[in-house]
Amino acid sequence: MRSIKSKHAAQATKVASLFSKKKGAMEMSVGTIVTIVLLMAVLVLGLVLVKNIFGSAKGAVDLTDEQLRSEIEGLFSEDTALVVFPSSRELTIKQGESDEIGIGIKNLGESTTSSTIFSYVVTPIGSDCGIKVEQLEKWMSITNSRENLEIPIGSLSITRIDFTIPAQTPKCTARFEVKARADRVIYGSEEFKINVKV
Repeated sequence: MRSIKSKHAAQATKVASLFSKKKGAMEMSVGTIVTIVLLMAVLVLGLVLVKNIFGSAKGAVDLTDEQLRSEIEGLFSEDTALVVFPSSRELTIKQGESDEIGIGIKNLGESTTSSTIFSYVVTPIGSDCGIKVEQLEKWMSITNSRENLEIPIGSLSITRIDFTIPAQTPKCTARFEVKARADRVIYGSEEFKINVKV
């Protein structure tokens, strides 16, 4: 009788041990699945971040006017008067090729006495490869400045500045500045870089 009881006890222990192992295996599988899902989520976020970082080095040349307006509107905060697209304020252009930056000027005036006449000018500051300012000016299209730009209160004006890099330009980083004026008084300024890729 005792041997039967001990036999049953041994079998029960064996069954309990099997259930315990299966339970442990299931817990491990669930943990593994959760880990894989989390890793995939991190990977997707990483890819989106990399795309955004590298995408910011591209300019406005491939954007329609509506797309550029949407991008620039997204860069304005409540008290921002002037913005440059791309948001990184950095544009990479291969030698012999062209691209564009976008400029947005917003009239932050609050009363009827506020100015609605603006102007802007984009000027080169210098480069790290010895290219003179006079040569850098030739990279820009003739639309690098504008006078008597009328912007109603609360509205914004968007324009493109085209940059064409001469074919023999060395690898280089050049700095430029855009200055906006309201009734000839400085309204806002931003710097940006053009990186030349060979």
